[in-house]
Formats: sequence, C-alpha cells, structure tokens
Amino acid sequence: MKYLKLLVLIPIVAFISCDGGLEPEPPTFINLNIQFVEGAAAWPSPAANPDQDSIYDLRFVAFKSYPPQDILTELLSGNALFSESLPLFKDSIQFDFLIEEIPVDLKYLVIAWQYGENLTSDWRVAGVYTITGNVEEPGELNIDESGYYPVSIIVDWENLPPQPF
Repeated sequence: MKYLKLLVLIPIVAFISCDGGLEPEPPTFINLNIQFVEGAAAWPSPAANPDQDSIYDLRFVAFKSYPPQDILTELLSGNALFSESLPLFKDSIQFDFLIEEIPVDLKYLVIAWQYGENLTSDWRVAGVYTITGNVEEPGELNIDESGYYPVSIIVDWENLPPQPF
C-alpha cells in the first residue's frame, strides 16, 4: 500500500511542478512605420526615365553587417533578412516583420527599391532607419528578447540616402 501511494503521488507532484518550459517563446517583431515624403504622388514615375526610375519591387531589408557588400551577397550568406514585397504608391506603410532568430544585432535597416528588371543588381536604398535623423548615420537594432521593436523609416524619393552598394 505504501508503494501504491508513492506511485500515485510522484506523477501528481511532477504534473504540478511543470512550468510550461516546453511552450514556444512569444514571437518577436519589428513594428515598421514607413512614411513617404509628399505621399503617393511623389513616387518615381516609369514614364520619366524607365531605365532608372521604375518601381519593380520594394522591400524592407535588415543587414547584420554595415556596410553591406550588396543585397544578393548578403542574402545568400544569411547576413540579411528581408520582407515580402511591400505595397506600392502609398502615403505610408505599417506592418510587423517577424524576427525568428534571437538574439540578433541588425546594423543597417533599409527600404530597398528595385528600379530595373535585373533582380540581382538593380537595387537602391530608398530609406534608412536612423536614430539621429541623419541618413548618413544608420541606426542599429539589438534584438535580445521577444516583443515589439518599433522602427520608423522615411523615404524621400527626391533625396535618396547614400548608396552602400
């Protein structure tokens, strides 16, 4: 009888002492707010210069190193995270970007613009995350725990930031 009580008691104690250690960590997001100076009307027009000003794609890209070599090299080496295509010709865009690798230090956060048909080379930086407001001083984001990390980026099509590649 003594052993029977132990056999019943041990599983009960083990069950009560479980703390949810196998539950997944809560997700981590960069909460992006992208503003376009002068709104949708200021976006480059394909008619103005189809070789230089067309909008083929727009994405958020977070680089683990600065300055990056080029988008393709950084993506293939795993040193850059990128969003799906963003909506075009908007006044602003807000969305959450899921971060799956924690901790991670992101050195250069940008809005990248594909201006030509060549997927591997026709990219420019359209906007840069900065803490100081100076696009020549990119802001870093150190993600070390789950949660939301707010990031605002301003895109001024008439005054693009310095191009690192």
